[in-house]
Amino acid sequence: MAAFGVMASRVSHEIQNPLNFVNNFSELAEEMVNDIVKSNSEQAREETAKDLINNLQKIKHHGKRADAIVKGMLQH
Repeated sequence: MAAFGVMASRVSHEIQNPLNFVNNFSELAEEMVNDIVKSNSEQAREETAKDLINNLQKIKHHGKRADAIVKGMLQH
């Protein structure tokens, strides 16, 4: 039973890391959209939009990473 507890702890830690990235970057993305809406400067909107695209790519990457961890566990 102790070995199962250690394994569960390690698995939850491995999944938690990419989920933290997803949560943090999605919060940032929400703030960036609000900045775009409020901005009066076209240049500021364009820069924020580029940063937003970058953050969305990171969200996708870390979501896929969490998905791969879960799929790997299911295969075992």
